[in-house]
Amino acid sequence: MLKNIILIATFLAASIAFGEDKNEIPLLVSLERTTCEGGCPVYSLTVFADGNAVFIGKRLTDVQGVKEFKIPQKSVDAIYAELKRVRFLEFNNEYSPKTLDCGIASTDHSTLILKATVENTEKSVSAYLGCHNKKVSDLYELSTFIDNAVGASTLINDNEKIKSE
Repeated sequence: MLKNIILIATFLAASIAFGEDKNEIPLLVSLERTTCEGGCPVYSLTVFADGNAVFIGKRLTDVQGVKEFKIPQKSVDAIYAELKRVRFLEFNNEYSPKTLDCGIASTDHSTLILKATVENTEKSVSAYLGCHNKKVSDLYELSTFIDNAVGASTLINDNEKIKSE
């Protein structure tokens, strides 16, 4: 329930932050990193097709709360190309210890939630980062690519924490 409230708040904040109706501008990608038992940064990042972006730092980030910014078109294009290259639409909707696709699972990790629009199709994938399989590793690499393309490390200011999960 709390996760749904946070997601709704994220999208409302994005609309308010830019002073326009974001329903008119297609979503490119949203990324959320949830809490873990250690020092994991907790934040959400939403990027729209026009390059407008919203970062919401929740825990262990330099930026706490809402930060809006714009990324260059070449970054938007690079993210879209990467979503297509990894065949984002072909991932399962969920990878967690309760699904068969998780493999062996470690405890105390965060969950990565990616939502993207590729070829006019919106898809959401939730991956518990304690699952040890190729697909979860691929999703993690995709999230790191998105963070880097957007420059999220300047908002988190500790990219090593993301890499060490």
